[in-house]
Amino acid sequence: MTKLNLSLRLRGELPTLKETNKILGIQASSFYQKGELVGRNKKRTQPHDVWILNLTPNLDHNSSITDIENDLLEAITSLEAVLPRLESFNIKSFEPEIYISLLQESDQGGFRLPYQLIQVIAKVNIPMTVSVIAI
Repeated sequence: MTKLNLSLRLRGELPTLKETNKILGIQASSFYQKGELVGRNKKRTQPHDVWILNLTPNLDHNSSITDIENDLLEAITSLEAVLPRLESFNIKSFEPEIYISLLQESDQGGFRLPYQLIQVIAKVNIPMTVSVIAI
């Protein structure tokens, strides 16, 4: 089993969900508002607003390495459309990041990031966070 998720996340003081979606020209996959109770038991208070766009919605637990690589290449189109719109925000009020998580059922493993994806991310100079969990 392999599950990979690639998302664009904006954290900080954001406009409303509706305004953020309008500025970026796309609907968020998820949105958490500062002060909202979150987590499995709704016991943790969200410390800041978070707007999330899932860029790999078609991947599931049975995705092959080829499926993962193809979906990452498809994510480039979405990123190229959204990233220039980030300039419409007050950059001091939020922090953008590309978040990649990999959940893999094995002792070893990994995935390959297409160079085209790295080039797109590098153009806008935003951080990339990678989380790998082996189960």
